[in-house]
Amino acid sequence: MKATYLCLFLLFGNLCATLANPPTGAKVTFSKTGIDNMKNAAIPLIAKTIGEIRIPDQQTSLPLAITAYLRDISLKNLNMDAKTTEVSCVTSHTILVAVRGISADLHFTWAYKNLLWGDSGWGVAQVRGASLTATATLGRNADGSASVNVDSGNIDMGQVDLHVDVGVWSKLFGWLIDWFVTTVKNTVMGQVKDQINAQFKAIANQMAADLIKTVPLTLVIPSSPLAIDYALTDAISCTADYLTVPFQAMFFDNTKAPTPAPIPEPAPLPDTVANPADVDLFLSQYAINSAAYVLYSVNYLSYSISQSLIPPEVSLKLRTEEFAELLPGMDQKWPNHDFDLHCKAIETPQVTFTEGLVYADIAGSCAFFIKPEQVTAVEFKTSLKIKIEVHIDNYKLMGKFDEASLGPVTVGENNIGDFSTDDVYALFNFLVQAAIPQISARLLEQGIDLPHPSGAGLANPALAIKDGYITVSGTPTLPTANLQLSAAKAVAQYNEKQSLMAVVQAAEQVEQEFLN
Repeated sequence: MKATYLCLFLLFGNLCATLANPPTGAKVTFSKTGIDNMKNAAIPLIAKTIGEIRIPDQQTSLPLAITAYLRDISLKNLNMDAKTTEVSCVTSHTILVAVRGISADLHFTWAYKNLLWGDSGWGVAQVRGASLTATATLGRNADGSASVNVDSGNIDMGQVDLHVDVGVWSKLFGWLIDWFVTTVKNTVMGQVKDQINAQFKAIANQMAADLIKTVPLTLVIPSSPLAIDYALTDAISCTADYLTVPFQAMFFDNTKAPTPAPIPEPAPLPDTVANPADVDLFLSQYAINSAAYVLYSVNYLSYSISQSLIPPEVSLKLRTEEFAELLPGMDQKWPNHDFDLHCKAIETPQVTFTEGLVYADIAGSCAFFIKPEQVTAVEFKTSLKIKIEVHIDNYKLMGKFDEASLGPVTVGENNIGDFSTDDVYALFNFLVQAAIPQISARLLEQGIDLPHPSGAGLANPALAIKDGYITVSGTPTLPTANLQLSAAKAVAQYNEKQSLMAVVQAAEQVEQEFLN
């Protein structure tokens, strides 16, 4: 009897273990508030990373054999006002970003000379109320990953207040000072606009690409035949109210390519909820049922419990005489015989989400298999309904088995004659109730990570269970440290490219002068 309790404990433990990994989501939506929060974090970081912009020295020849110079030209104190920056959806796959309140200070020195005299000084141009527009094209790559391509566009420099420090002598040459003013406002500011545009684009694209790379396309579930397909089913899209990322979120056999499970298609998930949070993740029960199908189809829900699985401290053996009271016919027909328990699911388990509740239904059988004759003494069939309590912790779905109810126990193949099925039911029911806390603690404490960029967080998470899906809501927090690295990498690559271009241009100029 005690051996039977232990064997069935192992059976139900393994059956529940295979369903302990819930699916990830099928759709993630960001509300306008969520997009604004991310914008408020990203825009100042981009401005800070651009930092100081250096412009090449300017030189020209003027009347009276004068050579004029602008040197040490640098844009400092660049600031972009994230709060007044607007993000809007212009088409289903295009977002317009209008960066407002850009300010900066342009510093430079000036000088001129000829054979008889010369002068020098400094100047500063204060840029206030400038703006930049950029477009972000949302898509889906061939491998199923998301794609975001940022293309910066026009910059309006707003109000430029220019001050040139001019000595008494140089004031006599107003036309000369006009050259410095004109060069700063036209040539220098044009180069400033080009560099801000180029660096904004480089940084934004690098940040987006690095974030996307950290969201896995597939995850293999350790110690199981399962993997999860996180590929997008379509391009990222937007409306006036939210941005949507549609994940496939399908479990598949990790020894094969992802293949849709032949189970009923999920009902369409909602685009948003009545009171959207910054981010809402919709998780369909189809994902869990695709896992159940894979586990059943690869025969992962079949177990042979033999004497070797019985802990050494348990003195009872899997032998017919140990079960003579419960199954007298088995001991009479095969006295003093060893046996195994061959247990399996006999149908694809089904998981159901309903208002406030999650249930798993498992139908299985367990056969007493006599050795060495290799025959079945008796087979029992039953079903198990498990209530699962779930909650969210950051981007991790947590759960525990709350309670379980056992369906009727029926007899399948029977080669041992009559016995009391009431006693068998009581035995099974006792084992199920005893096993639930241990199985929950052993299998569900680690939780399941939902798809998100590495280092990202989810503040104020909340979970709601609806008919056919679960909604996880909260406030996303960006992985600031990772974004800083991405931004710094983009600027370093941009500066390296600019340096190479400068070297090439200098070489071309020397070559042209030589030819002339």
